[in-house]
Amino acid sequence: MKIIDNLLPNDIFGRISSMIMQHDGYRCLDYTVYKNESDGSIDQFGEYNPNSNTKKYEVLFTTDIYNTSHNAEVTYDLYHYLRDEFKELYRCLNVKKMILMRANCTIATTENYRSSFHVDINKSPYEGIGKTAILYLNTNNGGTQIKNDAFVRSIANSAVIFTNTTEHAGVWATDKKLRFVLNLNYLEN
Repeated sequence: MKIIDNLLPNDIFGRISSMIMQHDGYRCLDYTVYKNESDGSIDQFGEYNPNSNTKKYEVLFTTDIYNTSHNAEVTYDLYHYLRDEFKELYRCLNVKKMILMRANCTIATTENYRSSFHVDINKSPYEGIGKTAILYLNTNNGGTQIKNDAFVRSIANSAVIFTNTTEHAGVWATDKKLRFVLNLNYLEN
């Protein structure tokens, strides 16, 4: 695991974070990691609750930016708008091939809720040979819990990098209404 403070030049980080945090294309999921966390709010219109123990904070707002995890390149509007800024991000992270880039937003909770431990890309040809990086887009008391290791706090323009088989969990903030991260899965040069 490696933590990098001030990953990007301030002007580039400012453009990336502002555009991502103000983007109007987030989709809401009534789960955070695994579909079985869903309480049916979306697909059952709230009429059916298969998980009576579902935590109300198991919700995530997400927007895909770039995805080749299924052997087909799919780029989204943010990728095109920020193409030059992402070139600098790729340089700073030593990216050879981007697999998946996604922005995630969580809402404030009364206590620092932690999602399930997970890996971002499993059962793929990239498993075990790639990296996962989490770039924090705003500062708050949430962060990332690395399984059997450290808690990494969300500090704007810092990143935590680890192998893509490392289990980790998002930790919601209590001191800000929204917590934003840019989640990257890639192969290094």
